[in-house]
Amino acid sequence: MHYACQVREASSTAPWRTSPLSHGDVINRQLARGKTLNPLLEAPWVSTSIFRRDWLHCADQGVASDFLGNFFKHIHERYPGANKKEKYSALFQDVLAFYKEFGVSDRLDTLLPTFVEHQGGHKLKSSAAECRALVPCAHRLATELCDLTDPVDEAMYWASYHLNETYKALSSECPEPLLKKARHGPLFALQYVALHDLLHPDDDKAFRIKPKMHLFLHVCAEDDLPAKNWCYRDEDFGGSAAKMSRRRGGVRSLKGVSSVTLERFKAHTPRVCVR
Repeated sequence: MHYACQVREASSTAPWRTSPLSHGDVINRQLARGKTLNPLLEAPWVSTSIFRRDWLHCADQGVASDFLGNFFKHIHERYPGANKKEKYSALFQDVLAFYKEFGVSDRLDTLLPTFVEHQGGHKLKSSAAECRALVPCAHRLATELCDLTDPVDEAMYWASYHLNETYKALSSECPEPLLKKARHGPLFALQYVALHDLLHPDDDKAFRIKPKMHLFLHVCAEDDLPAKNWCYRDEDFGGSAAKMSRRRGGVRSLKGVSSVTLERFKAHTPRVCVR
């Protein structure tokens, strides 16, 4: 099957579900495409079955940010305002109300058209944590604003519902997280693909289907919890280190950058204990 077609396959009868590739199949496919194999795959006992996909990149910075961008692009027109910027600002007031009601700490500072509408397609520009916090907010807005007698609104409402239910599986308080993500993840994907098919003829940037959708479905299908594999801590430290090492003047050298980074690390770390 052509990969572009495989990416949009979200049903329970999709070939990647019914006939998954073995380790040998993956190797042969890569070689047939003229690809170079990663040396790691030559190590003893290493096979493709041991690798896990990361939730942050597949969901928070993948399908969730894609959906939120398209969702905000769709509903901002229903808010008052003389222009697009004012409409997004009015929409953001509802987001702020949600933040306040639920005590959300990972917040957007504002919501501008440029945060959503891009040349490569509609996608929310935010951090992973900010995106994750907006998933239940989007479902609340869909409940309040979507007309379930309209096919597009109905698909958008159910997409927001199933995405929110999938995210609930990340909570340690969820009684059946594996069952929840396996059930609601594909249902979200089906609605997203349907929205692409409904809107894409008139707007080629709307609900673009990307390879991360396929990876997201694999995460939902895995008999494992995303929290055991995700890289939030590594990504957070990498971002913090990048901020601390940012220079605002002076000579840029290894010694200079390292010294500034160390000093800022010490300033932001109340107590360092080495045992």
